[in-house]
Amino acid sequence: MSVITLTPTKAIRLKSPEGLKVYKPGQTFKADLEEAQPFINKGLLRKVEVSTLRLTVGQVVEWDSPIFGRLTGRVQKIQVDYIVQVHHPLTGDNAAIPIEWIKRIIEGPDGT
Repeated sequence: MSVITLTPTKAIRLKSPEGLKVYKPGQTFKADLEEAQPFINKGLLRKVEVSTLRLTVGQVVEWDSPIFGRLTGRVQKIQVDYIVQVHHPLTGDNAAIPIEWIKRIIEGPDGT
């Protein structure tokens, strides 16, 4: 059994031990590769590549948003399941984004 991290390409309902669960794009979850492969083949799920970036609160990062394109903002919080809260430059609010969207660290928390 090979467990991988996945994210849906669109909202999808999947059976889980707790019953039917709705997953939205950007949400991640772990599943057995053999069970997930049919959904991956249909383009409903995709594998999440675990980031090798060492993120800390306060860093300025650049990410690739599927809606807004390339953006930069300061990391506000690092959450579980590969989700990072960043300051969104267009809305002025904090936004939760998947860590896989982050392309590079522009500056550290101390401004370097």
